[in-house]
Amino acid sequence: MPGKSLPSVSLFRFDKIIHVVIFGVFAWLVLRAYFLSGNNSNQTSVYLIVGVSTILFGIAIEGMQQYIPDRGTDRYDVIANTFGIVLAQFIFYFVHRKKVT
Repeated sequence: MPGKSLPSVSLFRFDKIIHVVIFGVFAWLVLRAYFLSGNNSNQTSVYLIVGVSTILFGIAIEGMQQYIPDRGTDRYDVIANTFGIVLAQFIFYFVHRKKVT
């Protein structure tokens, strides 16, 4: 969706909230898939690997947007993506800490 068509909110930019939600859900689903696979060894490295890989994916997606008409690279989108990923990981940990340990 072209960024121009998204509404702007005075306190928060609406597109940044969308980035937080989308990448938060993405990180949550990756974590859920891993833990549902039954491989629950070394949870700290799982959170680190999922965090780093989803953040790198967000950076790559943002970088590719410079080649799409009416789109552009925005470092604040990368920050919003990263915030959503980290927030989702914290929430996932606290919701599932008794289930995965």
